[in-house]
Amino acid sequence: MEQFLYMEDIIEKSFNLWANDGVTKVLEMVILVVHQNYCRRGIAKKLVQLSEETACKLDCQQVMSQASNVVSQGLFHRMDYKTVADLSMDSFKMEGKSILNMNEAQGTSKYLFMIKQINKNNYKNNVFDG
Repeated sequence: MEQFLYMEDIIEKSFNLWANDGVTKVLEMVILVVHQNYCRRGIAKKLVQLSEETACKLDCQQVMSQASNVVSQGLFHRMDYKTVADLSMDSFKMEGKSILNMNEAQGTSKYLFMIKQINKNNYKNNVFDG
């Protein structure tokens, strides 16, 4: 838990979530994980879509995620998320030691801050209607 809080501190000091004019409410997806036995079945995409629909219902202007591997980075790009900032994976060290397991990073070298603007017109028929 200490490592997670340390990473969050680095992220918050590196990126101004409120830099976009008019943004007063953001839904943040902190962790997106699908067990390896269930990958490539559209589960992660569906989870992101449900998060976007929740953001719409909550009157958020944007959705944000911190993509820490190439698989999630690719998914977010395909779903029209824009990279607004990045940090080198080397930034996440405690007492000189990396706190990330780079063996599981699948070639990722950067931690990406990705956002998508929410347009309510795109979510008229979401799961919350009715």
